[in-house]
Amino acid sequence: MQNPFNRPVILHPPIPNTEAMSESEFPDHPRPLDELQERIGYQFSATELLRLALIHRSYTNEHPGISDDNERMEFLGDAVLELIVSTWLYQTLPDSEEGPLTATKSRLVKEESLAKLARSFALGEFLLLGRGEESSGGRDKDSLLSDTFEALIAAIYLDAGYQATSDLIQNWLHEAFGSPQELVLQARDPRSRLQEIVQGQFNQTPMYSIEGRTGPDHDSKYLAQVAVEGFPSQTGEGPSKKIAKRTAAERMLEAIAQALAQDESD
Repeated sequence: MQNPFNRPVILHPPIPNTEAMSESEFPDHPRPLDELQERIGYQFSATELLRLALIHRSYTNEHPGISDDNERMEFLGDAVLELIVSTWLYQTLPDSEEGPLTATKSRLVKEESLAKLARSFALGEFLLLGRGEESSGGRDKDSLLSDTFEALIAAIYLDAGYQATSDLIQNWLHEAFGSPQELVLQARDPRSRLQEIVQGQFNQTPMYSIEGRTGPDHDSKYLAQVAVEGFPSQTGEGPSKKIAKRTAAERMLEAIAQALAQDESD
């Protein structure tokens, strides 16, 4: 019986011959790709992969000569990103349990986070979009930017392999969101984090209270308040007392961080 794992792996998918096309055949291509490669800190051996990663489906619908778009690369990039982030957190946080690791990973790979990274490279400025998508503000849509970012990851992975891609992504994530240790701490329950900070730095305990409840029984909302001496009280709302207190704790954490940052700048 033939071993299926002995089959050769094809690293590069079929791609359009975009390198042979003149600039006039890419009327919507707004910026040179060399500029993007400089921004991301990686130079492609096969720039066709980068070009494909930047072709949105709406563009191919209006340009019959180009049949391929970046959707298959989004699929691959999503899987590569999940593996890289999971491995990075697993290796750098040996004492963390599954819950905080999962919460941290979810924060890093969610749409808003990927769109933030895409904007840091001005990725939207390099996209090939159809006229309709362009006119509706597609270059700055979170969903479109995050999808394109995943396609970019796939392009780098196909061009350079896993390790080079992993090194790049770890650097990008660290610059944008902080170290894994900082991230996993932020992923913990905000009430626990607030108590640790307040007790450790101010030698006191946060005081919670439920200030009210509104709405019918099947759709009620609670208003919670948390007080820490030396800082303005913060409130939070939620469908349960627990969620309301958690929201209040998150806001108090933000208030303390802003106050401490202001003290450092003065």
